Amino acid sequence: MMKKYFRVLLPVVFLIYTLLGGVYFYKMLGGAILLPGDSFSYYYHLRLYYSTIHSPVSWLPFIFLGMPFLGVLQTGLFYPLNFLYFFLPAPFVFNLNIILHCSLAAFFVFLYARLIGVRSFPAFISGIIFAFSGFLMAHKGHTSMINVAVWLPLLLFLCEKIRATLNPKYSAWAALVIAIQVFAGHYQICVYTYLVFRMVGEYIEQI
Repeated sequence: MMKKYFRVLLPVVFLIYTLLGGVYFYKMLGGAILLPGDSFSYYYHLRLYYSTIHSPVSWLPFIFLGMPFLGVLQTGLFYPLNFLYFFLPAPFVFNLNIILHCSLAAFFVFLYARLIGVRSFPAFISGIIFAFSGFLMAHKGHTSMINVAVWLPLLLFLCEKIRATLNPKYSAWAALVIAIQVFAGHYQICVYTYLVFRMVGEYIEQI
């Protein structure tokens, strides 16, 4: 009964987080595009060009003397959620990307908090705190950085599942999420994630 209740609760929690993101970024819902910092001069234009490419070996002529689009790390060429640019208008997807990743950040923290024994409401608040934390909000103009960072709590969730169950399927899921992180296009945050894993592993060894 409890598991069934939890499964029903999850989509409701994700929907609430998404609505909160929409409220926080309400100007986007009116068609405005959030372009703070590097988004104005770099990321937004990369995403516009991304929506027009037809092949991974497409050429990007606007940086230096040109380079393969695949060679520009922060394009997130193979990041699954960026595939939306091929099906929907780029300005809409750019806004949706920010709201969606805010929701994912909160939701993944909620999952992890519940897994380690935090009750539902405090876990829900924990998700809000992370999603609207100084780090993520300060870097909302660096879309590739946000796209990578939101996967950290999900990896912590999977790490705890691996520790508790020793089930190899969670190792496979963790490997997939790590690949998604890498494809998102900001390796520095990936490195920080792995440093967190190292500290978690050392802590587990001590107990």
